[in-house]
Amino acid sequence: MTDIPEPFRLTRPTVHITPTPFPLSKPEVEADGTEAATSNVSLSYVPSLGKPEVITNGTLGNAWKAPGSRVVKDKQRSRVCKLEIMRAYTDLLADMGQEAGQDTTYVELKRRNERYRAAKDAVRGKARTGLSEAWRKLLPHEFPVTAAEESEEGEKGAPPFTGWITCGERYESFTRYGTLVE
Repeated sequence: MTDIPEPFRLTRPTVHITPTPFPLSKPEVEADGTEAATSNVSLSYVPSLGKPEVITNGTLGNAWKAPGSRVVKDKQRSRVCKLEIMRAYTDLLADMGQEAGQDTTYVELKRRNERYRAAKDAVRGKARTGLSEAWRKLLPHEFPVTAAEESEEGEKGAPPFTGWITCGERYESFTRYGTLVE
């Protein structure tokens, strides 16, 4: 496996399995014939950012728009969405006397940081196109999937998150103003 550059490090968790069933797991909920359903609501709590956010369909409140139709308004956007993270990063760069550039995209900023890229590749493998047939039926577009290097495939040293689907450039080619760059 690729070594992770400083200051990053890979810590492999220890996983323990318990025979005690989780009362809200799908099998437990459906044991009495009740049909379990997924939720489009989540809670985001980052103590340093203040109060928790209730996120519905990826936005605060019920402001979801079809992807690519328009940028969600500032007050309806979560602080942990990619656009807000990009804005915080470019503001930090400006505070340090470095400019990212008006038309710089999120994906370009990620590419500039060699250590970030190396660390990401080390834990998930490199993104490649080629979804399985099952995923292709479920997803509307072709998404990259992470894969280990040829020699690492199936080996103990393969990245722990090999096989993850990534969103790819198509969904990360936007500026800090939310403008999509094609």
